[in-house]
Amino acid sequence: HRPRLVAAHGASFANVGGAPDEHAVVHIVAASTVKAAGEALGDPELDWRRFRPNVLVDGTAEPWEELAWCGGRIRMGSVTLEVDEPTIRCPATRVDPSTAVVDASKERMPDISLKRRFPDLEGDIFGRRTQLSKKGSYLGLYARVVEGGDVAVGDDVVVL
Repeated sequence: HRPRLVAAHGASFANVGGAPDEHAVVHIVAASTVKAAGEALGDPELDWRRFRPNVLVDGTAEPWEELAWCGGRIRMGSVTLEVDEPTIRCPATRVDPSTAVVDASKERMPDISLKRRFPDLEGDIFGRRTQLSKKGSYLGLYARVVEGGDVAVGDDVVVL
């Protein structure tokens, strides 16, 4: 059996608020961006699990490159996703994924005062274009499945 991405009407695989069906999303994080964020925050071994993605993507040419996917579509395996918006980070990233304890060394992550450490890019959030740094730190993408199918570890991510 291979994993299969499916629509989840009225449910979400990520902890995004909003009206029912507004945010039934898949959360995507790029490994190169986690590495860059860790280096910017003084933690080069930052654990990607802190960001709780459904999908971890490796092999992007540059950190933060995936933010350009917002407003477009990508394909993983035979699954097509509409990439809606970047993920504004919440205090849950402070929890050590190995111990479930709040990590004192991450007490301010991703505090809005750290926003200067992240690229000052524009992105679409809930359909509105905005300067991302005005919303705080961000890492990852929310995407909706628009055509279901199969996806497996090692599948290429294709920007459509």
